[in-house]
Amino acid sequence: VPMADFSVNSVLNYRAMATMTTALPNLMQLSIGGPGLFHKYIDGEDPDEELAAETATYTPLDIDVISNFRKLRRLNIHGGYGLNGRYPTLFNFPLLEKLRISLCCNFKWELEMLSGFPSLRELDVECNRSLRGNIGSLNVLKNSLEKVKIIDCNNVEGNFMDLLTFLN
Repeated sequence: VPMADFSVNSVLNYRAMATMTTALPNLMQLSIGGPGLFHKYIDGEDPDEELAAETATYTPLDIDVISNFRKLRRLNIHGGYGLNGRYPTLFNFPLLEKLRISLCCNFKWELEMLSGFPSLRELDVECNRSLRGNIGSLNVLKNSLEKVKIIDCNNVEGNFMDLLTFLN
């Protein structure tokens, strides 16, 4: 039976995931948390400079290895300060159906980036102060999106009434 789900919440699991990108390319569910004490994912584009300085001596891990899981259906990204900046490679999974991003204060992204998920049915975002964009930009997913939950993301503009175009 092929493995369908894997969770990364430690350096040991990260190393296993890096190996699995070639051994198990058909992985369908992935959950990524903080990499553990004194470790971090490599800073992305436009990182928070203060956090980058605080974690400069931490051992960096390459988050981009998950881009090799081309058949991902569910992606859960959670956990504090593991990500710092923009990571465009995390927004290119054409088969992704469910995306959950929570408690990622310095993970910078825009709602418009969701266009890299044409099959996305469920979006669940909580406590992400670095998320930006307008609710209306979700319109590009009107043929697939069934459920949207955006909580405590203060830099998101618009309101859910902007999604009335989904009905047309």
